[in-house]
Amino acid sequence: MREMTYYCEKCGHKMDSNEEYCSFCGAKQMRFAKEYETKKCKKCDKDIYVNANFCPYCGTDQAILDLHKDLAENDEETDHDNQKNLTKEQRIQQSLLNADLTDKDSLEKFVKEMNDAGIKVRVLKPEEKNENVQPGLFVSTKLILKDMFKINKRMGINDYWWGVGGLFLLMTLLSTLIAYFATSVLHVTTIVGLLKSCSIVIVPLSIIFQIILFTATFRRLHDAKLPNWLMIFWVLGTVGQLALMFLCLMGPRLDDNPYTFNVKDYYNHKNKM
Repeated sequence: MREMTYYCEKCGHKMDSNEEYCSFCGAKQMRFAKEYETKKCKKCDKDIYVNANFCPYCGTDQAILDLHKDLAENDEETDHDNQKNLTKEQRIQQSLLNADLTDKDSLEKFVKEMNDAGIKVRVLKPEEKNENVQPGLFVSTKLILKDMFKINKRMGINDYWWGVGGLFLLMTLLSTLIAYFATSVLHVTTIVGLLKSCSIVIVPLSIIFQIILFTATFRRLHDAKLPNWLMIFWVLGTVGQLALMFLCLMGPRLDDNPYTFNVKDYYNHKNKM
């Protein structure tokens, strides 16, 4: 039969059922005493020592504020008084627990509570996140190709990664077709001959591929509000380019961002400065 696990009433470390003193902090466990004053555990509702920091049965920290229960049992006036007594961290936690971010009214209330707590919150609308309302392999690849010579705008994270994926698929498809043409039509049989035949087309395609990926990464950094000088890493080759693409995993930062999905907006902003 599996032995039940207990927890130290003082420090919360795991203990064996027969340990009367905690091997970590040395505290005596009051559950072995014949008589002692008790209280209910906030989680499992078992009787525990009144001064216990942790429940010996479930290990729950008794000092944690049960926000859901506290809010349910108090009326609006009491709740308002409690709000004043909560720390900044507790108010943030409470807002997160009770906010339904899919509901407009609940979302607005959450933003207000965050602002009152001194935390600036910006809710991004779907149309602000990506230039395509519904990013996908086809539309995002089309966008990344259309803007291959543009850097003075931004590119959303979903459009970027769908576009990069589509770009790699397109490059793979073209390379396969070129290799097939060389072997089937030109009857190239050696690897050296295949490389020479394909290089005439593959090299220009690779240069175009690099240009498209370079400018798209530039726009993605603008969306994340990262400095332009980071593009220096591009000249370091594969390692530098992978590092930049890792930075492209960052979400959009639009506060005071001079870049939009429109190049004209950037120049208008620059002229006003």
